[in-house]
Amino acid sequence: MPTKSTYCYWTVCTGYYAALMEACVASARQAGVFKEFHVFTDQPVPECICYDAMDFNPEAGLFKLLYLKAGMAKLNFDYFVWIDADTWFVRQPRNILEIMGRSPMHLPLELKLGDTDQSMQFNGSTASEYDMLMREAGVLNEVYFGESAFWVVHHDVIDRVYDLARNFVVKCKANGQPRTATVGLSYAMQMLCGNPERHLCLSHSDLWAPARDKQFQREKPTGKPWTYHVPFTGKGEPVNPAIVHLGNRDGQNEAANVTSESSDTNRVFA
Repeated sequence: MPTKSTYCYWTVCTGYYAALMEACVASARQAGVFKEFHVFTDQPVPECICYDAMDFNPEAGLFKLLYLKAGMAKLNFDYFVWIDADTWFVRQPRNILEIMGRSPMHLPLELKLGDTDQSMQFNGSTASEYDMLMREAGVLNEVYFGESAFWVVHHDVIDRVYDLARNFVVKCKANGQPRTATVGLSYAMQMLCGNPERHLCLSHSDLWAPARDKQFQREKPTGKPWTYHVPFTGKGEPVNPAIVHLGNRDGQNEAANVTSESSDTNRVFA
């Protein structure tokens, strides 16, 4: 990957998520990460370049697709790295763009459906139903399920990613299946990358991973190894990522911890 390629982090954060994003960026700065953070928000977020989020429907995360196409495509970066607001940096990540390989998109693929019980339910759909929809929509490889709390897109394929994800979401709706940004982006990822195995979450466990169960609910990550649980399989693997998604924590309580402290932009979770 050419070193001259540029990227920024971005997200959408309104309400108490703005406070979570402030803490996220503070953790990044403490870790030595000084890339730009671009956010669509309803209030100022320190250390971020802010845009008006306007009114949007947060249901199922579909706003991620809308803001990708309507907002980020206008910025002059080669790549855009989405992070959910409830994210924590424990150290400076290695060159994020190395994960791309020859793919114009990276989405951490967590679950190969062939490794699960086909009657398993997730997000209101069975594994077999999800597999069928993917195959009908043109996925030829083993079908995977990804995680939309962290993903990377090249500027030149924004429209293509949006169209693929949106069309698959529409197909899900027509078949009575859940409509989410996660399933849409999982589909786009598998249509655009040649080798999904390169994009497995555990293949890049030093970069990013999601906390689950009771991990880090009472303390923030410190940079020490911890156990990542592959969803629906019960399998645990030791990981030590630079970036941790804390989606298993109570966002409102975390935001209260942040906003009750001083206005210093270097503040962190209590």
